[in-house]
Amino acid sequence: MACRTYRRSICSSRQHARIVSALKAHDPDGAENAMRAHLREILVPLRPISERNPDWFEPDEPERVALDS
Repeated sequence: MACRTYRRSICSSRQHARIVSALKAHDPDGAENAMRAHLREILVPLRPISERNPDWFEPDEPERVALDS
C-alpha cells in the first residue's frame, strides 16, 4: 500500500498501529515485518531526493540490515 501525499498521515498511522499491535502481542516477527514494511514506504520515495541532493543525507553504513530481507 503506497502512501500518497494526501493520505500519508492515515497510512502512516495504520502502519504504526500494526507495529504497536505486534509489540503488544509479543510478536517480534510481526513487529519486524510491520516495521520493515513501514520503512520501505518512507525510504523508497527518499531515494530520488537523495540522488538529487546528496549533501542532505549521510552515507549509508555498511553494517545496516537491508530492508529487502
